Amino acid sequence: MHAKRMTTQDKIRRAALKRFASQGFDGTAMSEIAKDVGIKTPGLYAHFAGKTELFLDLVSLVIEQELSYTQQFLNEPGTPEKRLSAFLRETGRRFESSPQLRFILNAAYVPPRSIEKKIAKSMQGYFDGIEQIVQNVFKNLPPSRMTSRQLAAAYIGIIDSLQAELLYGGHEKFQKRLDAMWALFCLAIK
Repeated sequence: MHAKRMTTQDKIRRAALKRFASQGFDGTAMSEIAKDVGIKTPGLYAHFAGKTELFLDLVSLVIEQELSYTQQFLNEPGTPEKRLSAFLRETGRRFESSPQLRFILNAAYVPPRSIEKKIAKSMQGYFDGIEQIVQNVFKNLPPSRMTSRQLAAAYIGIIDSLQAELLYGGHEKFQKRLDAMWALFCLAIK
């Protein structure tokens, strides 16, 4: 069986993702991406009109990948509480190892000014998608004082807070906040 060959466009996306995830939009030059791919800078423009188009293309692609990852993760076997807790903990672990997660969090919390509104619209769709996935998980919980919609909205608040902590506070503060927020959340679902 033959492995699918990576196209030049896919190589550009992969290189750009790594650069944007580690250096941000403003800190990344198209010439760096071209060098990483092994092509001349003008060659990039045969695939993407510019850095903004490439960045927005990656936002859409990574949102799709992250929603698929979330859906798959939260459909794994185990109680809803264990899956939801594991997902939060895995977010902390993935932040260091996943360029996709680091990229999408940087895009969400530190978007390029020139495309901030476009990013905000995409990110709202991303968080709405996660909320819907989580709401479906809560439908399997025994009845509580809160609806599955309220619980999902509260869980999204936890995700939002923890993601900001990863970006600005670091892993130790992330863990401290996770432990406290998860304890409170467990009280709410009992």
